[in-house]
Amino acid sequence: MGPFEMVVAIVVVVTVCGVISEWLKNRRKQLDGGASRQVREELAELRERVEALEAIVTDRRSRLRDEFDRL
Repeated sequence: MGPFEMVVAIVVVVTVCGVISEWLKNRRKQLDGGASRQVREELAELRERVEALEAIVTDRRSRLRDEFDRL
């Protein structure tokens, strides 16, 4: 194998390694993006539930306050 062929082989190996590295980075981002999307959806659901609970709690407090006022 001559020096020119060796240089070409090295360039090909480095290029292939770079492509694989970028592919792995993008794959990792896609997987992380799916998890973060799931976390955002779960957070939105939990916020809705907390809002509903706050409405129930504050409604009960106002009813209780009205009952004390009546007494």
